[in-house]
Amino acid sequence: IIVMVLDIIVFWCIYIISFILGYAVSESLVRPFGIFDVYPFKCRKCLTTWLMIASYVSIGICLGKWVLMLCGVILAAAQALCFIITDKEKGLQ
Repeated sequence: IIVMVLDIIVFWCIYIISFILGYAVSESLVRPFGIFDVYPFKCRKCLTTWLMIASYVSIGICLGKWVLMLCGVILAAAQALCFIITDKEKGLQ
């Protein structure tokens, strides 16, 4: 049971760290006409989604936790879909 609790903690830590890194990178590294002035770096939602996918896949493979990886990728895809839907409702796309 301790292993399952640790897996859940790792899962949500990856989720939170991806949001923090997505915000920090998109705010601090993106400068006009800089090397990071391309997608997904200048789009916080895109960067967060790709960071989540990359983090869940790499940590899932390294730890051999396929369920963690699959659930993380599904969560990242669902969140990206929610971003798209809310942007369309706001008229941003």
